Amino acid sequence: MPVTRITKPQEDLRIGRISKPWSVYGRTLGIVILAFLLVQFLTIGVMGVIEGEPYLAACGIIFSVPFLALIAHIQRPKIVDVRVAIHDPNGGHYHAIGPNETLWTPEPTRFRRHIVRDASSLDIPRSRSLWAIFAVLITTSLTISIGLWTGIATEILFLVAIIIGIPFFILGFSIPVMAWWAISKERLGILTRQRDAESWLFLGMMAGFPAIVINSFAFPLIASILGFDVSNQEAMLNLTAVISAPIGEEICKGLAVALFMHQMDGGKRGFQIGFTVGLGFALIENLQYILLSFEAGFTGFALTVLIRGIGSIPGHAFWTGLTGYAIGSLAGERREAGESEDEKPDDPSQTWLLFDPNTGQEIHPREVTPTESTTLTSTFHQTLEARVQQIAIPKMEEITGGIRPPSSIGIALMCAILGHGLWNGTAVFVPTIVLHLGGSEGHAILASICATLLLVIGVLLLGDALMRGVNDENKGKEGTTIPVLN
Repeated sequence: MPVTRITKPQEDLRIGRISKPWSVYGRTLGIVILAFLLVQFLTIGVMGVIEGEPYLAACGIIFSVPFLALIAHIQRPKIVDVRVAIHDPNGGHYHAIGPNETLWTPEPTRFRRHIVRDASSLDIPRSRSLWAIFAVLITTSLTISIGLWTGIATEILFLVAIIIGIPFFILGFSIPVMAWWAISKERLGILTRQRDAESWLFLGMMAGFPAIVINSFAFPLIASILGFDVSNQEAMLNLTAVISAPIGEEICKGLAVALFMHQMDGGKRGFQIGFTVGLGFALIENLQYILLSFEAGFTGFALTVLIRGIGSIPGHAFWTGLTGYAIGSLAGERREAGESEDEKPDDPSQTWLLFDPNTGQEIHPREVTPTESTTLTSTFHQTLEARVQQIAIPKMEEITGGIRPPSSIGIALMCAILGHGLWNGTAVFVPTIVLHLGGSEGHAILASICATLLLVIGVLLLGDALMRGVNDENKGKEGTTIPVLN
């Protein structure tokens, strides 16, 4: 009996895969830890080059290779062996699949075998499950802290803290990022190949390397040329946080997004890619911040996870999403003009499905219907429009309670830099200003907490508005207009 040959699919294939949303989480954890170590060794290599230490540079490069190889192995393209048995009166009952493998069917069938590249859709846990874990992390950490402060069951709580320390660290830096990733999937409702989404996330992580080079080496050099006292470490840290980090990091993330321009067909897809790249950057940054937060015990851990989970992480995502939207808008315009080609699909005859492992039922993707935009139709507005000159300006456009990002890449990048700078600047200058005005350390801490809360609320409200505006992308292409009286 001859072995069935592997052929190219000739008819529509409906390929099913059991839903395993947590497998993406495990793979992402492995990649971010490897990426973090890779970035550290690459930075050491750059340091060796700058300082004229060839051995240090060589060590940095050599030790980077194993981590790069492991990441490439984890992210290698996945192949699926598809076997199709079709009822055919002229077919057979036995089909040789391999040297030691045979398929028997009770009815006569034609047997086909295909090797296709895995193009299954993104499958991650639901956001509410991830936020539930996030809430447990915060409440448990605060409970342990309160118990240790008050001296209640100190020995038991101390033992519990030691046991859960490493798991909480892993969950603390990763779960909020996964939760925002799930929110973007649920809110935007765009079908996305899993391998593409993981590539966006990984390149966001790697954008941290050039950002570190800019913040640690390039900016101090520029500052010294401009006459700043680089020996004043506190001043340099503040300048780096307010100037270098917003500019350097947003440019690096923007360049990472631009590498995926060929996958974009409009601003909405660009926003999604930018959002995911921003999450990747936040993930590798969060690993370091959460690790350092344990210096202040579980109290420091809980506060850091909370503030970064609902503030810094979505901030990175939304800021990069602004840039991504503008890049995606440009990509969409080029496609409409025929200046660029669409990305070639793996195989147009393939349809990938997800099945629930418990019920065996197909999991249907959530479709998001953009909200209808409202129109001002009052007599006053119509009369005013007839009397004034309308001037289009490249600004954020309000859509049904939402905000559509600017389509100009320069303006979008500037908005991202300003948002990032405002966040960092508030953390740096608010306590400094309070102390300068004669306030106490307690007043400075209180003012910093209040300012941070306001920023978190602002980021969440702005992010929600951006999601609404992006979902209404196709409602109109022009910017809003402002009336100018003659």
